[in-house]
Parts: sequence; C-alpha cells; structure tokens
Amino acid sequence: MAYPEAAEPLATGLQLRKINLYRQLREIEFEHEMGITSPEDFERSKSDILNETRSVISALEAGTTSEVPVAEEPIEACPNCLAAIDPNVQFCGQCGSPLGRPCPSCRETVKLDDRFCGSCGRGLVN
Repeated sequence: MAYPEAAEPLATGLQLRKINLYRQLREIEFEHEMGITSPEDFERSKSDILNETRSVISALEAGTTSEVPVAEEPIEACPNCLAAIDPNVQFCGQCGSPLGRPCPSCRETVKLDDRFCGSCGRGLVN
C-alpha cells in the first residue's frame, strides 16, 4: 500500500528547489540588464538554470528524483531568500540577512538554528 504522506517531503524539497531556480533566473536576468554579467556568462548561466529547472519540473510531474542531478557537496542557502551562500560568510550577499551568530562561550560563529556550538559544545538558546 502506498502512503501519500511519504512522497510529500520529496515534493516539497523539489518545489523549493524549483522556486530557488526561478529566483536565480530572475537574479541573473537583473544582473545582465544592469551590465554586471557579460553576455556569455549570462547565456551560460541561464542555460544551466533552465536545464536544471526542466529536470526538477519533470521529476515533480513524475514523482521521482532520478532525473534530477544532485550536487556532490550540499549547497548552503540563505534562510531568508534561498540564495546560494558561501559557508564561510556571516551575511547573505543577496539580502544581507545574518547567517550566523557568535557562540557566547568561545565566540566561534554558529548557525542561527544550531542548538549546540560545534567548537566548544555549549548549548545555545534559540
């Protein structure tokens, strides 16, 4: 017997991925219009995003992720705008949202949703 609720997290993840791809497409179009990116970079990026979007939409329609390429390393995203971020930065380069906070004990940067510091082990209040 199939359980529909088991497929929901998969669909939700793919739907979020599709939304993020649409945001990335709008962003590169804006950067192109502003003259920030070269025509060659714009066309390459646009093509890559559109190809990935087609794969995600196909997977959503088929109810599978087999056609969707998975990145070798997980890509971190801003919790506010879902833009891809460098894990070593403290603020999102797209929306400026804080991506971390200092541990009150050792002052190492911890993610906003961390419950414990990865450096000293101190429990964090969220």
